[in-house]
Amino acid sequence: MLACVQEHLVDGGQYMFDICHLPPSQMVNELDEVDWFSLTHPNGRQIYVSGKDIYDYSLQIRTQICYERWDSPDGELVRTPWELTLRYSFPQEIETLLHYNGFMIVAKYADYDGIPTTAENIAEVFICEKR
Repeated sequence: MLACVQEHLVDGGQYMFDICHLPPSQMVNELDEVDWFSLTHPNGRQIYVSGKDIYDYSLQIRTQICYERWDSPDGELVRTPWELTLRYSFPQEIETLLHYNGFMIVAKYADYDGIPTTAENIAEVFICEKR
C-alpha cells in the first residue's frame, strides 16, 4: 500500500491516514461467551449479542466471534455466528514502515480534532510527506 501511495504522490506531496489501536486491556483471550449488548429488531423482537475474543500476541491479530440470539441471552440464533479478524499495528511499527518506504511524518494526532499525542493518547492519525 505504501509503495502505491509513494508512486502516486509528487515529491513533497502529503497524505493522511489513521490506524485503530487496541488498548492492552483488550489484548485478552475471552474464551467464554460474554454478553456485549442488546438491541430491538425492526420486527419488535430483542436481539441479544454476545461473543468471544481471541488475541494472538505473536501475530497481533484479534478475532471476535459474535453470537446474535432472539429474545434472550440463550435464545435461538438469529444467524450463524460470525467472525471479525483484525490485525493491529502499533504506532512505532507504522513509523518504521513509513520511514523505510520513503516518507516523513509531518504530524501525529490522537484524533481528527487535532488532539496531540501523549502517553495515554497514542497516535492514530498520521500526516505524512513523500521524501
